Amino acid sequence: MKSLAHPKRMRLIALASSIQKAGFDALPLIAIMTFFIGAVVALIGSDLLKTLGASELVVELVGISVLREFGVLIPAILLAGRSASTFAAQIGAMRMNQETQAMKVMGGLLPVWWTPR
Repeated sequence: MKSLAHPKRMRLIALASSIQKAGFDALPLIAIMTFFIGAVVALIGSDLLKTLGASELVVELVGISVLREFGVLIPAILLAGRSASTFAAQIGAMRMNQETQAMKVMGGLLPVWWTPR
């Protein structure tokens, strides 16, 4: 919140690096996972629609389900999980190297919610 009041204190290079590590680097993984989830939906949907006699509707099933419904949900879940684990690993590495205690000694640069043990 202090950065919003004083924008000059914000480190833009570190912010851009965090955005790249948490967001843009996850795009290949999200694309691969979405492709395979679409393949599974097509496989299961084709088997189900074959028993109903409407196997030509598989393309519509995959198109509607993956692009409309799962197209927003899957990347959001994967990105949230991947970025959360990235931040947790960074904080864990900082605690192991005792960097969090050093930040606390230097003047409380840690966020308000962070209380190292």
